[in-house]
Amino acid sequence: MYKARSACAALLAATSSVAFAQDDTAAQRADARLARLQRERPEPRRFKFNLLAEEAPKPPFALVLTLPVTYNTNIDTSDTDHRQDLHTDPSAELDYDQRTGTVRLFARVIADADNYFEHEDADASMLVGKVGVKMFDEKLGNFIPYAHYSGALLFGRNFQDHQVTLHTFTVGVNGQIPVGKLVLVPDFQLSRRFASDSGAERSQVGAGLELDGDFIPDRLSWSIGETVQFRHYTGGTNQGRHDVNFQTAAGLSYALTSTVTIELDFNFERNSSNRAGKDYSVFDFGPAIGIKVPFGPTKKLLK
Repeated sequence: MYKARSACAALLAATSSVAFAQDDTAAQRADARLARLQRERPEPRRFKFNLLAEEAPKPPFALVLTLPVTYNTNIDTSDTDHRQDLHTDPSAELDYDQRTGTVRLFARVIADADNYFEHEDADASMLVGKVGVKMFDEKLGNFIPYAHYSGALLFGRNFQDHQVTLHTFTVGVNGQIPVGKLVLVPDFQLSRRFASDSGAERSQVGAGLELDGDFIPDRLSWSIGETVQFRHYTGGTNQGRHDVNFQTAAGLSYALTSTVTIELDFNFERNSSNRAGKDYSVFDFGPAIGIKVPFGPTKKLLK
C-alpha cells in the first residue's frame, strides 16, 4: 500500500513538473509576440516640445488589423533542437486612447493566432487586455511616465487548450529626443508578472533605446532598436532562475494610404539563463500588412 501511494505521489509530481514546463514554455514563446503586440510606443509628436499644446481632434477608438508572414529559426525557443518554419500571426486589436489635459487614458483588447505552415503542433493563440495611463508634465520635457496592467490568456491552436493566464503590472517612462532629423526613443520600465502557473511568475527590469527616421516624410520610415530585460523568476520549478534577454528589432514601414501600411520587420532575440536548457537565440523576419481604422466622436483637448 505504501509503495502504491509512493508511486502515485511520484507520478503526480512528475506530471506536475511536466505541466509547469509546458506552461512555462508557452509563456516563454509568447513573450516575443506579447512584446510586438504590446510594444510601448511614445506619443506621435515628433519635434513637438510643448506637451500641453492644443492637439488636433482625433477619434478615440481604432481598429487595427495586422497580417505578418515571417520565417522563424527556432520556433520552440530551444537551446538544442532548432525547428524552423514559416508562419503567420494575424491579429485584431481594438484601441481606446483619449487625452484630457495632462492625462491620457488608453485601453486595448487584442487577439492573435500564430499558425505554422509545417509544424502545426507549435500553433498558438492569445487574448490580451490592457489598460493604462500616461502623464504629461512640462517639467519632464519630452519624457512621459506611464503605468498599465495587462492580462493575457494563452491557448494552443485556435483558442483551444488553455495553457496559462498571465497578469502583468508595469510602470515606466519613455520619450522622444530629436537628433537632427532623427528621433531617439528611450524607454525604462519595471514590471511584475503573476500567473495561474507559478513557474511563469517573474519580476523584470527593462530598458530600451530606439532610433527612428524617415526616408520619405509621412510615407517611408525606418526604425532600429535594442531592448534588454533582466528577468527574475519567483515560483514553481523556475524558482531562482535568472535570465538576461536581448531583443533587437529593425524595420521599414511604407504608408500606402492613411490607413494601410506595408512593413518589413527583422527581429532577433537572445536569452541567457542560469537554468540549464533556457539559453536560446531566435531570428524572426518577414513582411506584414497593417490596417488601422480610427472611429468614434472626436473632441478637442481640454485645458
